[in-house]
Amino acid sequence: MAHSALGIDVSKDTLDGCLMQEDRQQARRFTNDPKGYAALHRWVTQQSRAERPHVCLEATGQYSDGIAEQLYHAGYPVSVVNPARVAGFAQSELSRNKTDQADAKLLARFAQRAELVVWEPPSEAVRALRALVDRLQALID
Repeated sequence: MAHSALGIDVSKDTLDGCLMQEDRQQARRFTNDPKGYAALHRWVTQQSRAERPHVCLEATGQYSDGIAEQLYHAGYPVSVVNPARVAGFAQSELSRNKTDQADAKLLARFAQRAELVVWEPPSEAVRALRALVDRLQALID
């Protein structure tokens, strides 16, 4: 039996979540801000039958950082994956649907089937270094 998984398709303004557990799946959209993070956590807690689901989302830089950190600190196993890896999985399933809900469902299936590394937030030193590099790049541009 596959473990429970939560796929989250992240965009600038929204989070499309698909929760898969045993024989059922549920989907819902949230805002990509702290209020949406809290609503998503409440929804998953209400829907979950047992353990916290493994969360899978694609690395989208600044758009995925907030929700990944929030769920990590709430005790979820979180995996932030390379979009190319998910695209390869989609091709293996002959998936052609390209909607936010379809992507969230695909990410949940991917989390149930793939060997995933659990993500950890970057340290404060790494964050500071990234901010300096981003600032330097902005000045160069």
